[in-house]
Amino acid sequence: MYVVAEEFFTSIGLKKMPDTFWTHSMLKRPPDRDVVIKQCTIVTGDQFNTVHHEMGHVQYYLEYINQPYLYRRGANPGFHEGVADIASLCQYQGVSPPVERSEDDFDPGAKYHIASNTPYISYFVSFVLQFQWHQALCELIGKAEPLHRCDIYRNITAGNRLKEMLQMGASKQWAETLFTLTKGTSGETRKLSVAPLLSYFKPLQ
Repeated sequence: MYVVAEEFFTSIGLKKMPDTFWTHSMLKRPPDRDVVIKQCTIVTGDQFNTVHHEMGHVQYYLEYINQPYLYRRGANPGFHEGVADIASLCQYQGVSPPVERSEDDFDPGAKYHIASNTPYISYFVSFVLQFQWHQALCELIGKAEPLHRCDIYRNITAGNRLKEMLQMGASKQWAETLFTLTKGTSGETRKLSVAPLLSYFKPLQ
């Protein structure tokens, strides 16, 4: 699953995982001891998506590595999550119906981010951003409509534009970083917009 995820990113011209990723990452729980691990990977659709997500974070790290230390982070927290999720749009994005819940179910408590006090606003921002980026990249490669059918897999042009944004890290204000990716498209902007998200899900509506 990790090799397939890596191939998605290399197909658009981003970097291969460095050797240290393979030698120092714990991809499976060791059988002889207990460890603290983010994900004990098993072969499922959800975890296949998670592998792409986490490797998206690594791609961002690899691209802004040459920035001065203070700028080696996402333009804002939502950017990191958006980059991590952009790989899942089109082929692996899915919608599943919720099960019936009541006030007796404390679902948030089961989420790691709640217990660890991780700000969840970054995920809200990332959900808006990833569709803005997806629309811009699809327009850039001439596959804007319908948006939910567009796939940037193996497209170096899309990858180069994404790379240009990733390499900026936090060296510019986030609105300028957003503009770098959206420039020259119908969605050229320095502001968040939900219009691409609505366009993506229009057939479902």
